[in-house]
Amino acid sequence: MNYTPLSEGLRNILKTRNVTYKDIAAKLEMSESGVKKMLTANDISYNKLNAILEMLDLKIDDVVSIAPKPYKKLTEEQERFFEKNPKHFNFFIQLHHHKMKAERLKKANNKLSKEKITKFLEDLERINVLKTIDGDIHSLLEEGFQASEKFNERFRVQYDVLIKSLVGIKNGEWKSWMFEGLGTFSLSQKSALELRNEMQALLDEFSARSEREKKLHDPKELVNTGTLFLNVPLKIQDLFPVI
Repeated sequence: MNYTPLSEGLRNILKTRNVTYKDIAAKLEMSESGVKKMLTANDISYNKLNAILEMLDLKIDDVVSIAPKPYKKLTEEQERFFEKNPKHFNFFIQLHHHKMKAERLKKANNKLSKEKITKFLEDLERINVLKTIDGDIHSLLEEGFQASEKFNERFRVQYDVLIKSLVGIKNGEWKSWMFEGLGTFSLSQKSALELRNEMQALLDEFSARSEREKKLHDPKELVNTGTLFLNVPLKIQDLFPVI
């Protein structure tokens, strides 16, 4: 396990609970400077980590769950390329949605030629956001990525697409039980109801997690997040068009 993000998560918890290095030093019978060095190093002994967790009444999974993810940052070159070629960015987002399967993306965009797909893939490989190995496509940003504020503003999803769909539903123009967003499902009424129940269970789970993370995080580390589940006939290609 990479200890660096784990230690950062642990330090956030200490800060939130107002637990000082001096408190931990007393518990572990160490010097305060030794504790500081230990909590900012690249590794820690299991016994000392376990002692700190016991002191905080936590399990290792609690710390792992809030450890920062190793998101990569888009390079200036990658941002400039996507800004100049927005269809390539949409293609990349769709490719992730379709599990890096070009044939699935082609099926969802039946007017997109194989030649154009090949060109997209070659360009994206050239700027190092994906790699093709033995015919399989692998994302080099699989764990997610960060970008500049300017870039985020440039590629923020145009919500007028969603609003138009909501207006259509209000006017009775929707035609199925299909739940679509960043996933596409064709379901029977029974399955659609099961999906709704699963979504409610997911909301309940994250509501409980929210209460827990309020106790583990400094308030400045928290992001106020709202979630809305809708039966909206939207497809990934509507939000991120490549043709």
